[in-house]
Amino acid sequence: SLTLLAEAKAEGPVRRIGGQPGHTLYVSEHAPIGSAGLGLALWQGHPLPTGLALDPEGITRAKALYQCPQPPPLAFADAIGDFASASMDVSDGLLIDAQRLALASGCAVTLDLARLALPVGATLSQDPAAANKALSFLASAGDDYQCLFTLAPEREGTFLAAAKAAGFTVTCVGRLSARADANAPVLTVLGLTAPGGSRVLTPERLGFAHF
Repeated sequence: SLTLLAEAKAEGPVRRIGGQPGHTLYVSEHAPIGSAGLGLALWQGHPLPTGLALDPEGITRAKALYQCPQPPPLAFADAIGDFASASMDVSDGLLIDAQRLALASGCAVTLDLARLALPVGATLSQDPAAANKALSFLASAGDDYQCLFTLAPEREGTFLAAAKAAGFTVTCVGRLSARADANAPVLTVLGLTAPGGSRVLTPERLGFAHF
């Protein structure tokens, strides 16, 4: 087993509670979201998810990422401390962890899965319905060990310039919004446009729930 200890900056850690309506939601993608979870499925002998094809290099890469994840470099923590309004890890699945961040911040969140990078060697089906099933799988697979964080609009440009200069890989995947009341939905998931014109998805699962 391994125990990691850390010391926060003077202003304290960036928790998941600081997001505000209008803040943009980003995720680090030093390994594309869903890659490691896809690798686990392959190690367990499961077929590829509906709507996703993977070449031999992609199969090898996905399996390797499950065994040896690629989280952001340690320097990424300084950028989060300097710029982010809320932050948490993505380990149980992007969908469920985005919902957790939004709930902790008292907000709703809209996620656009079409913005995510695909795993190495992966291609989506030309059928939007099948492709959306694949995107939902990747966004709920877990074992990503990436960083999910929000940025206030006035800090976004400066952060992106700093991230580019440092070689960080980040993707804007959504936005927080106000919840009308406690019974209003927290998570809205968008994918590719279906034949009927809708982009709203209803994933079968959001990710791993501990309780």
